[in-house]
Amino acid sequence: MEPTSSFLKVLGKIESRIKRMDEQASVVRSFYTEGKGNEAYEHALKLEENSERTVLLTRVLPAYTGCRTAH
Repeated sequence: MEPTSSFLKVLGKIESRIKRMDEQASVVRSFYTEGKGNEAYEHALKLEENSERTVLLTRVLPAYTGCRTAH
């Protein structure tokens, strides 16, 4: 049952990060539409960082399924 527990833990982290990314994207859009380019830029960089971290988690997710052929 350990692989399932780890799998669900990583999946939960991914879901949490996706929600955070959605919130960050809204903030970036708001700053941009308000003409606050510098703030939009700074928050876009944070969004990009969170996106990259999310991608890394999704790349390892298959390994946590417990499937013997998972890389």
